[in-house]
Amino acid sequence: MVDEFGRMRVSLRGARDRLSVGGEVLNSEVRQAVAELRNEMREVRKAVEDLTPLGPAPLPTDSGKE
Repeated sequence: MVDEFGRMRVSLRGARDRLSVGGEVLNSEVRQAVAELRNEMREVRKAVEDLTPLGPAPLPTDSGKE
């Protein structure tokens, strides 16, 4: 019985260590993905700014109303 507990403890430690390493890898991948998304958002923002006319927006006209 004591031997079985020892094996279980070693197995649980191994599982904990694998989960810890997996969590660190996942955290690294998430950070990289967030950085890439931020860069893409900057590019989109720049593209939208380039498309936006400078100066005030034209006022709507009432040409269709009588």
